[in-house]
Amino acid sequence: MRVSTAMRRRAWVTATSGDGLEWGRRLRSAACAAMIAAGLLQTLEEVLVPSYDTPAARFAAMAADPEPFGLAQLFGIVALPFLLVTALVLAALAVRGSPRLAWAGGALAFAGFVGLSVLQGMEMVERVALAEGFGVAAVLRLDDAVTGSVAVVPVAVMFLSAPVGLVVLAVALWRARTAARGALVLMVAAVLGDFGLFGPVPVPAHAIWFAALAWIGWSVVRGSAMPTTVVMPAEAHTVR
Repeated sequence: MRVSTAMRRRAWVTATSGDGLEWGRRLRSAACAAMIAAGLLQTLEEVLVPSYDTPAARFAAMAADPEPFGLAQLFGIVALPFLLVTALVLAALAVRGSPRLAWAGGALAFAGFVGLSVLQGMEMVERVALAEGFGVAAVLRLDDAVTGSVAVVPVAVMFLSAPVGLVVLAVALWRARTAARGALVLMVAAVLGDFGLFGPVPVPAHAIWFAALAWIGWSVVRGSAMPTTVVMPAEAHTVR
């Protein structure tokens, strides 16, 4: 029996690009809700606990007033599953128009958010240690010991994979034309701002991230962000 290469490729593209997935209203609403929740929770986390210049300053502030840190960590932990869903949704939106970039960016972002979950666990241990009476100096030594060991891997994954993956996803969405380009500019600006590349800004970086995700999520609910075409090979070769 002869099966053309074009037919095989078409079946593969359909299976991997989301053509077989019916983006009904409920699914679109769930995707939008996940993206909005991810951005909102991370924004609340950043508002409650701003960044500190050194770990010692952060531990001192945590020991003096632990409640905001505990609430911020709660928001950060609850945001994790929504962030994982967000990575998948962004990749699904871009995969038809730019499949390779979409898969690469989605995988990197997903891995980065997994690394973020490890960091959240480490910060929870540090907060509990301070609450149990360990001094700032002792917790700082613990932090140095942990980050100098196996924790280097998830830390590196988080700080490298997540931002790189999000930028790659933004490029894939830009090429696929399945998201508002203004939202994609905000998305990249949030990544750069999270690393302090813009210097002091009056708006938290995660607030920009929240705006970008809400914009894309609203487009998904309306249906305007859903891809409509699949890039197919120009030529078909027959194989046995």
